[in-house]
Amino acid sequence: MSQIILRAACEADADAMLKIYTPYVTSTRASWEYEPPSLDVFAARVREHLDAGFPWLLAEEDDISHADGTNHADSTNHAGGMSHAGDTNHVGGMSHAGGMNHAGDTNHVGGMSHAGGMNHAGDMNHAGGMSHAGGMSHAGRTVLGYACAGRLGERRGYDWDAEATVYLCAAAHRRHIGTALYTALLALLRAQGYVNCYALITDPNPASEAFHRRMGFAEAARLPGAGYKQGQWIGLFYYHKLLCTPPVQPVPPVPLCALDGERVAEILEDAARLCAGISAPHCAGAENTPAFGTGHHSASAIELSANTGNALPQARYAKPSKAMQPGTASEAGQ
Repeated sequence: MSQIILRAACEADADAMLKIYTPYVTSTRASWEYEPPSLDVFAARVREHLDAGFPWLLAEEDDISHADGTNHADSTNHAGGMSHAGDTNHVGGMSHAGGMNHAGDTNHVGGMSHAGGMNHAGDMNHAGGMSHAGGMSHAGRTVLGYACAGRLGERRGYDWDAEATVYLCAAAHRRHIGTALYTALLALLRAQGYVNCYALITDPNPASEAFHRRMGFAEAARLPGAGYKQGQWIGLFYYHKLLCTPPVQPVPPVPLCALDGERVAEILEDAARLCAGISAPHCAGAENTPAFGTGHHSASAIELSANTGNALPQARYAKPSKAMQPGTASEAGQ
């Protein structure tokens, strides 16, 4: 039995998440960084992001048939790696999940200190050899992906706007991990009081665009030739999702730690169900998120347990383990 766990990320997870992010920097235009950040820099971004009160979620896999929690049959060194024969598997947008550290009010996600780079969900196109089989987390678990959000801009007028992104490793594709992470992330942002959510996506990146449309986003703007990487000028899409009706007199969003713990647990649990093709009725806005491959996996157990290392609980679901197949751009395997 393999088990998928959704939980809040912490600074100690930086190494595992950096292993997922690095290939997006070195081998693609998904991130607009030229060089991957160091572990210290990436960890500092995670810390600054969490201190700003934004959600940063992690998906892990554990093989519960192994008592020692190691030897996760599907999770290590998936040779041949990303193999997403097409542009992206970074389903998320500008995803500061890696290190641009945009200091200015253009570079979105200010408060998260952009816990990562511009990561414009660009053309992943790892058609071979990415081989980042996910980072190892505590207790021998394998980190399959992470999703985070942050400010769209530094000025106070952006207080109700968030920018979201998600990064996945090869083992996470075609298993609805990206859908689960994004669903939980958007529900938490809504509960915190954010009104708008944006994703910044490299143009071209049809797989990421399709994923965001399935998640209820729509194209809001396009900046042609906004960036240059790997010998090519690339454009930038802004995709937008309205999280709630804009209030007449808005109050500032609350930090993640101010949310009711039971409500957060419910959001994580519902999102984890999506990995098994089960609907998430308690995640507001889940109606915009199709349960890809409904019926292909059966959840034998869904469990919540306290997570002493993070402010949030963790949600998990278990299913029979099976050999994993890499996703493709056309399927957007999220």
